[in-house]
Amino acid sequence: MVEEWDRFLSEIVAEHKEKRPGEVGDFMDVLLRLMEEETEGGGFVLTDDGIKAVAKDMIVAATETAAVALERAMAELAGNPRVMTKVQDEIARVVAGDAMHEQPTITEAELNRMVYLRAVVKQVFRLHPPLPLLLPRESMSPAAVQGGRYVIPAKTTLLVNAWAIGRDPAVWDAPEEFRPERFLAVGGVQAQQAVHLRGTDCQLLPFGAGRRVCPGINFALPVMELALASLLRHFDWELHGGARPADLDMVEAPGLSTPPRVPLVLVPKWKAFA
Repeated sequence: MVEEWDRFLSEIVAEHKEKRPGEVGDFMDVLLRLMEEETEGGGFVLTDDGIKAVAKDMIVAATETAAVALERAMAELAGNPRVMTKVQDEIARVVAGDAMHEQPTITEAELNRMVYLRAVVKQVFRLHPPLPLLLPRESMSPAAVQGGRYVIPAKTTLLVNAWAIGRDPAVWDAPEEFRPERFLAVGGVQAQQAVHLRGTDCQLLPFGAGRRVCPGINFALPVMELALASLLRHFDWELHGGARPADLDMVEAPGLSTPPRVPLVLVPKWKAFA
C-alpha cells in the first residue's frame, strides 16, 4: 500500500513540475512553489517526499470523513422512511421547478433552495460527526468550567467531544432522535436554518470553531449535499434482504472516525423521469 501511494503521488508531482508557466495552478503547485522559495532562501527545505506526505494527508482526511458522513446519512434516511420521502419530494419539487430540469445533474442554485436537505445534513453531522473527538487544542489561559468545579490550567492539551456536544440533553430536545425539522425555523420553505455548522454555535461543532476550524468545510458541505441530492433524486433505496429500519445497527466502529460497526447495505431502484 505504501509503495502504491508513493507511485501514485510521484506521478502527480512529476506532472505538476512539467506544467508550463501561466497554466492554472492548484494546491500541489503551491507546495512546489514553496519548495523552490525555501530552497533559495536557505531555510527549511520542503522535499518531494514532504510534499507527497502533505498531499496524502489531505486526500485521506477528505475522503475518509466524507465517506463516513455520506454512509451515516444514507443509514439514517433508510431508518427513517418519512424523512427520506420528504427530502425526495423537496428535491423533485425544486428540480421540476427549474427550466433546466431535464438535465441529469443538480446545480448549485438548486441546492441552495433545498432547505430540508440542508437540515438533514445538519442532523447527520449532529448525531454522527465524522471525527467525534476534534483535533487537540491548547488552552491559552486558566479557565473554570461547571461553575468552578474544574479548573483547566493554561497550556493544557484539550480534546473537544463533538459527539457528546451534539447529543447533550441540556441543549437538544430528544437528542437521540433523527429529526431534521429541529433545524428549521417557523416559516416553511423560506425559513432560515437556526443553527449553523461553521463553529458559530457551540452546540454544534462537527468542524470545530474559531481560526482553527476545519479548512475543508467549504468543500465538505457542498459535496455532501450534492451527493445526497443526486442519490435521492435518481434512486429509491431499500434495506437489503427485506430488513426493517429497526434492524439497522447504528453503533459506531472504534477509531478516529465513526463509520457504522456493521457496513450499510442498501438496494437502489432506478427512478425513471417522465
